[in-house]
Amino acid sequence: MSVVEDVRQAIQDFIAPELRAVNAQFGAIDSKFGSVNDRIEALESKMIGRFETVNGRIDALEIKMGSRIDALEAKMDSRFESVNSRVDALESKIDSRFETVNNRFDAVDIRFNSLAKTIENLHYEILDKIDSLKNALDLDRRLERLERIENQRAADALTKSA
Repeated sequence: MSVVEDVRQAIQDFIAPELRAVNAQFGAIDSKFGSVNDRIEALESKMIGRFETVNGRIDALEIKMGSRIDALEAKMDSRFESVNSRVDALESKIDSRFETVNNRFDAVDIRFNSLAKTIENLHYEILDKIDSLKNALDLDRRLERLERIENQRAADALTKSA
C-alpha cells in the first residue's frame, strides 16, 4: 500500500464515522430547529392576531377621537366667528367714534385758525395805533419844543426891547 492509500484508509476509518456522527447530530439539530421554527411561526401568527386586534381598537379610537376633534373644531370655529363678529362691531364703533373726534378736532382747529387770524389782525391794528400814538407824542414834543423856542424868542425880544 502506498501512503496515499494509507491516508485515505485512515480518513475512512477515523474521520468518516465521525462525519457520519456529526451529520446525524446536524440532522437532530435540524429537526429541533424545525420544531422551534414551528413554535416561532405559531407564536408569530398568534402575535399577528393580537396586533390585528390592537390595530382594530386603535382604528376605532382614531375614528371616535376624530369625530370628537371635528366637533371641537366646529365649536371653536363657531366661537371664533362669534368673537370675530364682536371684534368687527367694536372696531366699527371705535372707527365711528374716532371719526367723530377727528371732526371735532377739525372744527376746533378751524376755530383756532380763525382766532389766530383775528389775533393777528388785532395785533396789527394795535401796532398801527401804537405807531399813530408815537407820531402824536412825537408831534406833541415837537410842538412843545417849538412853543419853548417861541417863548424863548418872545422873552428875548422883550428883554431887547426893554
